[in-house]
Amino acid sequence: MSKKKVVIIDYGLGNLLSVKRAVEKCNATAIVTNNSKIILNSKSVILPGVGAFSKGIKALQSMHLDKVINELYVKKTPLLGICLGMQLFFDSSEEFGETKGLGILPGKVIPIPAIDTDGDRLMIPNNGWKQLVKSEIKFSKEKIFNVGIENKKEYYFTHSYQVSPLNNSIIVAECIYGGYKIPAFIAKDNLFGFQFHPEKSGEAGLSLLNRFINY
Repeated sequence: MSKKKVVIIDYGLGNLLSVKRAVEKCNATAIVTNNSKIILNSKSVILPGVGAFSKGIKALQSMHLDKVINELYVKKTPLLGICLGMQLFFDSSEEFGETKGLGILPGKVIPIPAIDTDGDRLMIPNNGWKQLVKSEIKFSKEKIFNVGIENKKEYYFTHSYQVSPLNNSIIVAECIYGGYKIPAFIAKDNLFGFQFHPEKSGEAGLSLLNRFINY
């Protein structure tokens, strides 16, 4: 039986080697590329990302990959965004001023509050290991991924901004930081997003990544 192939989009801002190794640990073939034809012909795509939102969207636009990613969504190709990759799916970001995103998901990217719910200073970024908490809104695909949520495993986060969806029904799970519920896992149709880094989250991260690959 041939291995499943997963394309990882290379736009210069992702920890590509770590994601590639994680995909391979899930017994799949990882193809790292920015070739539009290869990406569009893929049956499973990952958009990784580390760094500033404005730099990320400019890099995608310079390679005309913004249109490619939107086309993947329309084609219903399974598409996973990791960290910045997830944030880029949204309409805009407030990071370093208002910047337009890919516009696939209504909503924006906003700063994590600097003050926690008790009125104390909150350390930014949210950096470290956190558990996932199921969203209060029932999500139709939750059974596909609920193992990683219900077994109280921890996942690795490092981010200063968070997504704020216009429709909270796309939030599958959250993490609690400073008393706030921060969207950690979103999904809509064939599109999925992890605010945490599954490739840096040990066996728990690989388990969720494997579920995406086999979705």
